[in-house]
Amino acid sequence: MGEVHEAMIKIKQQMVYQQDDPMEFTLNGTYEERDGRHRIAYTEFDMEDAAETQVVLDFDDENIIIRKTGHINTVMTIDCDGGTAEGVYQTPYGTFPMKIISKRYDCIEIRGLFILELEYRLLLSSRLVGDNRMKISALVRRDYGHEH
Repeated sequence: MGEVHEAMIKIKQQMVYQQDDPMEFTLNGTYEERDGRHRIAYTEFDMEDAAETQVVLDFDDENIIIRKTGHINTVMTIDCDGGTAEGVYQTPYGTFPMKIISKRYDCIEIRGLFILELEYRLLLSSRLVGDNRMKISALVRRDYGHEH
């Protein structure tokens, strides 16, 4: 298992289908590398319901797996070369069958800065929720140690 580091995470998300303005937020989380994959973890807070959801992003150059547990429970996979994944989206309001159609996924790492860009179509109960666009930036704080 890899060493866990603090990370500053910035997320920008837009639902293109509804042409909503992008949501943007910055929060603290953690980063680690394990088994050749990267992992970023953070907590989302739903202001409306005053509830927390733990989010874990496992990723490499090929795909990203987004796991949410807490207020919302789901696992979403987005591939760099497209593809469709099915699963379940569980909320306090009910459980819905989910389908994710990957449109684009890019992962760039520049000296401790990870930039993940993804686009996907989300369907719940066979109904189009929207085309989503996300950009996740994570700046990893590493303690390299200092000589005294």
